[in-house]
Amino acid sequence: GDAITEASDLYSMGCVLYLMLAGRLPFESETSQGFISCHLIEDPLPLAAGLREELLPVVLVRETPGRLAHAVCTFAGLVFGTNGINAAGLALSAASQGRMSGGARSGRMPGLLVGEILATASDAEAAVQRARLAGSLCDYSACLTDAASGQAWCLECRGGEVVLSEAVPPLLVAGIERQASPRLAASLPAQPGGRWEAAAVRELLRQLAGNGAPGHRRAATMLAERGAAPLHVIMRPAQGQLWLAGLGPSNGELLEVRVEELAPRAPFCDDAAGEALKKKYVEPPAPRLTEAAVCRRYQMRMVRWPLPAETPPAPRWKGPAVLLGDNAVARALAAQIEASGGRVHWLPAGPLEAALADLDEIWRSGPAPHLFLLTGSDGVALDPRDQAGWEQRRREAIERPFFFCQRWVQLARQAGVLGEGTVVATTSLGGDLGFAQRPASAEGGWLTGLIKSLFIEIVRVGNHPGLLVKAIDAPPEEPPAELAANICRELAGGTDDFEVALVSGKRYLQNAYERAVEPLTSAEIRPGAVWVATGGARGITAASALALGERYGLRLHLIGGTAIEPVEPEWLALDERGLAELKTRVMRAAYERGDPPQAVWGRIEKSLEMTRWLQAFKEAGVWARYHACNVGNRAALAAVLQEVRRESGPIEGILHGAGVDIPRRFEKKEIAGVRATLAAKIDGAANLMALTWNDPVRHFIGYGSVSGRLGSNGQTDYAAASDMLAKLVAWYGHARPECRAFAFHWAPWDEIGMAARPENRVALKVKDAPKLLPKDEGLAHLVRELYDGARAREVLIIDPTYHKLFYHKGEPPAEVEPKAAPLPPAPSQAIAPLPAAAQPAAQVSEPAVTARHVLRLVEAPPAHGAEPGQITGTALVVGENAAARALEARLAAAGSRVLRISTAGTRAEALARL
Repeated sequence: GDAITEASDLYSMGCVLYLMLAGRLPFESETSQGFISCHLIEDPLPLAAGLREELLPVVLVRETPGRLAHAVCTFAGLVFGTNGINAAGLALSAASQGRMSGGARSGRMPGLLVGEILATASDAEAAVQRARLAGSLCDYSACLTDAASGQAWCLECRGGEVVLSEAVPPLLVAGIERQASPRLAASLPAQPGGRWEAAAVRELLRQLAGNGAPGHRRAATMLAERGAAPLHVIMRPAQGQLWLAGLGPSNGELLEVRVEELAPRAPFCDDAAGEALKKKYVEPPAPRLTEAAVCRRYQMRMVRWPLPAETPPAPRWKGPAVLLGDNAVARALAAQIEASGGRVHWLPAGPLEAALADLDEIWRSGPAPHLFLLTGSDGVALDPRDQAGWEQRRREAIERPFFFCQRWVQLARQAGVLGEGTVVATTSLGGDLGFAQRPASAEGGWLTGLIKSLFIEIVRVGNHPGLLVKAIDAPPEEPPAELAANICRELAGGTDDFEVALVSGKRYLQNAYERAVEPLTSAEIRPGAVWVATGGARGITAASALALGERYGLRLHLIGGTAIEPVEPEWLALDERGLAELKTRVMRAAYERGDPPQAVWGRIEKSLEMTRWLQAFKEAGVWARYHACNVGNRAALAAVLQEVRRESGPIEGILHGAGVDIPRRFEKKEIAGVRATLAAKIDGAANLMALTWNDPVRHFIGYGSVSGRLGSNGQTDYAAASDMLAKLVAWYGHARPECRAFAFHWAPWDEIGMAARPENRVALKVKDAPKLLPKDEGLAHLVRELYDGARAREVLIIDPTYHKLFYHKGEPPAEVEPKAAPLPPAPSQAIAPLPAAAQPAAQVSEPAVTARHVLRLVEAPPAHGAEPGQITGTALVVGENAAARALEARLAAAGSRVLRISTAGTRAEALARL
């Protein structure tokens, strides 16, 4: 009944060509309804049946986007297949039932349905549902096997009803004959006229049970002896194998086809994933942590913490204030400072070099001890997909405030006023530092990480307690004038709270509270899924990827910035002393050649570690491939990810552990090193998010550091990058709610990672340093987080002793600011007071996580004089009751076309009426 289009002409021409070649029409019937039925349930007879010179049978491979890759066996010129295997390990072989009892006509499963099942079904249940949905006007049978469970079934359609019954071993033998439908011998009872006898089939199965070539050759001979069928198919889905007789020069040659060569994305095409899918996957429960665990899990929240009532409205300004930024908050703050007796040097915008020159000029006329970094309040919505916008924002809101602040610290130290100054950065992370709200400008995390590290490095370690450093967050809608006034009052308070949120005039502090994961029953990770892990095939990332790969049978692509150089096999077995001797020889030889010795040894050392890790993946049965690529280079990463998709399929999980840390005092940080840190941690994350936006990513895990949450000495850029990563991951999780996105603030790991290096282990032995996190405990935290039902965006893993160094304030002070007035009730309703007996026994103190709401009905009559209008189109009323009949009459009276359908009888009858 559709309109005639060009496709009609193509179909007609195809039928004419078919008649010219085969001497018959593709479909034959005595009635028009019969022609329609043939189109729905049958395939044309292969052209080979009517040709003197037979066309070769072929294997078709389909990799349609959004569907399962699959291989089907058929003849050249025939679109639909009769046997095949798909990327989920499901194998299907269609068969003919011959004549049913009573002489009823039967046929084989339509080739269209064979292809549709292989393209959409990943297990037997899905195959049955697809067959039932398709329906059929004739009976058929097929054999279905599942590599994951190792089971085989007989899939039959009898009288329109599709049933599934257990059948024979998961090895299929089928033949496609000339001028006849395919017959299945190895998986169904012998049929009259079948090509195979039971004894011959048992012998064939016995021979194919081995893996050696002689068994294959004997099977090929048997196929040649048993008949002249142009194509015989033998499938072993658990190994992803097809044996085809009839594709070579003679029918006696048996050709083995590996499915990974046909559909590379098949998860069962490699040994590791194949072994995982052979058995029915049962997801293990989340691992447990014992009381002896070194570290605890902390979640972040905001705590209402007002300043004392006597706090003055503004501090005593000790000199001019320098404001960097061009936005409403900067203008309001400049006015507020001047109104309170201060002087302002405002540098609205411009390149970094010009800003630094302006800052030097200001200090030539005298110290300017108050610095305000206000670029975080620009109101720019950062989107990693906009590469040009991302790069511009990187320069203006990340690099410029960092190096501007660095120059200010250098000048203040030279002038001897560093201990009397102020450094404030404003951010727009939602008023809760991005813990729950969607961060409006994720680059604010760079500023919060910077401020916290300045507190540790200069105030604490550098012994400058008079330096006041603060990161102040506010939602984008906060009135600039009110925010500016509260910033000045915050500085007048003089507290050492380095992260503060100001929302509607109320003051909040960040708090990390201990909360164990309340695990769900499943992490919702598909066994055999494709994951990408950055950070190289070494260290914490490699250990994490290996743990996830073993647990879920993942297909892993590891991305690192260093190419693996060839290493001598004996080097891999060297102990610590042997490695020291090797290092000496390599560096001496490099020196004699004129090469930088440390760089040469560094490459070999990394290659040794990565080679060992890749061997560990192989020994554990986990498929992994390494790609050398700078994740901060979007074009290079795009090429690698495209290669990943071609080889393994769409990307479903990302573990971003890449990081570069060059410890150095803040004043000594160089732009090349800072940019390297940014490229690995921040640009890498942004590029991964942008380049996989159309992939079905279900998990995005970011690896940050405790330095990002609490600051660190000598790691200002690394801490800033780690905290910004957490905010960027939070933004991504809000933008893609179907994806479980979260970031870790890890304690330094023991045994592996940066902290395991000898030079870093010495530094971590000082007083008040965090305890090292045992590797197995860290991996347990990682896996447990995948099961978190609360879907926390930002998690801190640290030991309780270190936690207490930062969170020890006790209870918040009494409320001093007036609370917002309660909303009045709706005009049409009066709310009666609760009786005394119903009054709560205790008050819930702020900050409460939840609030109590009472439900009520409010009268809402329609507009005066409103009448029901006519409905456009047909109104369908389903039901057999007075209300349905009254509604039908009312709609009909209004001029609408109404159909009322009864739900009486069976579901099939009701659906037929529909």
